[in-house]
Amino acid sequence: MAGDSDVQISRTPTGALLLRATGDNAFDTGKSEPNANFRNFLQTLAQALATQPLLSARVTGHTDSTGDATLNDRLSEARAKATVAALVGLGVAQDRLLAEGRGSREP
Repeated sequence: MAGDSDVQISRTPTGALLLRATGDNAFDTGKSEPNANFRNFLQTLAQALATQPLLSARVTGHTDSTGDATLNDRLSEARAKATVAALVGLGVAQDRLLAEGRGSREP
């Protein structure tokens, strides 16, 4: 599932599933809309979520430390919201998704 998009899949210490798309593999520099590579992965993720209707997901946006911290905070939140919007557009119920931004605090 993650091969073409360089998305890493692991479990957190609490047992939650963690999907991590990094760098150019998800967003173009300074942009909040998922790039074509990441949109392909989101399509696969939406299909997987459709088979597990009781699962919810927290989408956390990040940025690198380049530029102003305030702008990075806004960009990371916009990235998370755009990812949620893409998943909703692919049929995932909005109430199953939470978007949050972390800016460059967690690059």
